[in-house]
Amino acid sequence: MEESLHPPDDLDEPLQPELLALLDQFKDYVVWHPRLVQVQTHLLHTIWEPADVAHVVVCGPSGVGKSKLAEVLARRLNTPIGE
Repeated sequence: MEESLHPPDDLDEPLQPELLALLDQFKDYVVWHPRLVQVQTHLLHTIWEPADVAHVVVCGPSGVGKSKLAEVLARRLNTPIGE
């Protein structure tokens, strides 16, 4: 039997308890990417030892972790993050 490429009609229905438990487990699982750890360490070093650096620019495509990195740095530095 061929599967439909369209989503099922019951997307507004709540997930079954077993699937909800799996979703919660997935959301709780955190993995740090080695490159993000390296960038975080470098940025913290730059902030703590500025050597005439006034700005740090973080750029990249959507979904690579720019906002998450800013949140982690703000938490580590006990600084509120601006919108």
